Amino acid sequence: MVRRLWPAAAFAAGILILEMTAWVAIEPPRAPDPAATARSLLPAPIITSGVFASPPPGAAPGPVELRIKVPELQIDLPLVVGDGLNVPLNKAALYPSLKSPGEGGRSLVYAHARDGMFGPLFRAHPGQEILIERTGGPEMKYVITQYFARWPSNDASVLQPANHEELVLLTCTTYNPLDPRIVVVARPEGA
Repeated sequence: MVRRLWPAAAFAAGILILEMTAWVAIEPPRAPDPAATARSLLPAPIITSGVFASPPPGAAPGPVELRIKVPELQIDLPLVVGDGLNVPLNKAALYPSLKSPGEGGRSLVYAHARDGMFGPLFRAHPGQEILIERTGGPEMKYVITQYFARWPSNDASVLQPANHEELVLLTCTTYNPLDPRIVVVARPEGA
């Protein structure tokens, strides 16, 4: 039976590699340029290497660390800039080519679907609050508006920019990269 499964597994792995190669060829993830970030005139600060390059207006000078929290689910993780491919342990990562929270577009935060990370998202539902905390700056509040328990791993539509403020949380897959993911979509509180 194992010999009969091997060709199917090899075929699925080949398709996955082709899809990933096509996706990377279309829009490879880019690491932020710290020098360009420092010169940025954007109204909201950009995060680089896990901290804001400049503090928000009216905040104390110095680096601003970020945390993402879902109090009802006991999620509380440091938020760092990701590379779009690797998922850090015990941290949540901001997808590099999308906006940072508070910049007026789609932000995507991803983490492992494990206890202590985004595993509790299995119990998420619309109406729950998500917080982005910034040391030395105001807290940002979002409310979950959509929950997808089985987001297809080959659906990259959450990586497209949006023309409105939106926070998307995404889990990794299991050891099988074709398994579905959890996707949670949230809007700013009061929006």
